[in-house]
Amino acid sequence: MFVRAAILAATMAAVCASAATKDEDLDKDSGQAFGNNQITWQMFNAGGPAVAFAVSAQAVFFANGTDVVGTIDATKAGVKKAFTLPAGFSAEGVCTIAWDGKTAWIGGKSGIAKYTAGKFELVNKSNGLPDGEVRKIRLADDGRVWVASSGGVAVFANGSWKTFTITDGLPSNDIRDISFSKDGDVWVATGKGVAQYHGQAWSVQGEAQGLSSGDVHAIAVDKRNGDVWVACGDADVCGLQGGKWNAFSDIQKGIRTILIDTQSRIWFGHDAGIIKFNGDEWESDGKKLGVPATSVYDTWISRNGDLYFGTEKGVIHLKNPYPF
Repeated sequence: MFVRAAILAATMAAVCASAATKDEDLDKDSGQAFGNNQITWQMFNAGGPAVAFAVSAQAVFFANGTDVVGTIDATKAGVKKAFTLPAGFSAEGVCTIAWDGKTAWIGGKSGIAKYTAGKFELVNKSNGLPDGEVRKIRLADDGRVWVASSGGVAVFANGSWKTFTITDGLPSNDIRDISFSKDGDVWVATGKGVAQYHGQAWSVQGEAQGLSSGDVHAIAVDKRNGDVWVACGDADVCGLQGGKWNAFSDIQKGIRTILIDTQSRIWFGHDAGIIKFNGDEWESDGKKLGVPATSVYDTWISRNGDLYFGTEKGVIHLKNPYPF
């Protein structure tokens, strides 16, 4: 999802030209006063939920998880266009999208649909992925594409795929989420703890190392201080701080996604809204947070620190610096 501005214009022209559906307007920037702060946010209206999204300079890619994968044009009053997906790939179950400056990587139950310059390419077990559904696609700073799936981890680099499973040191093939540290280590959330890849081998941390549960749903690494945050068990949150896991019990059920902002505050998107933790206090009041959402399915932070939230109505954009 990282933006490379020099190549976006031509690529997005192809994206928008190749997609066709009814045009609708994008909500204008909206300002709402909450407390003593003026919080300005922008809604990219998807006409329904954005369970997955990715952001480029000219458009927001989105999926509603059932029957639509498309774009919202950020430069033409929010015109929405839906892709005609290739045979063998279904919009139902799409749960992750990433944009690398040239290609939209769209993942779900059918594997991955790569969309480049107006053309789709399918990726599945037959040409590189582990068996099973794709849960998350993440782009590393070095350009590699990392994939969490129900059959293990896959990474795309230099034109080819490499896979990792329990035979390579993972604690489970049930991979739910991926994040990266500042020094490039890969952290994954699994059904049996978390695993860290140092470039040569995997190391594993679970309940024996301090997690309150090995059933880990989401993960994020703070690139400022190296802390690792996970959602695990029924409603717990655990943070690896200073080499020790700290457990916070019964925070929220249904946490789907974790985002860490430029001030090391942790945002947890869940089925009933969003929670922010500043290290001392947990805040779940959407009005105080400036995120008008009743459900948050996906999150992303841009290179300049802007925050994005996939919600029940579309994608909310909160600009950096934040007024809290």
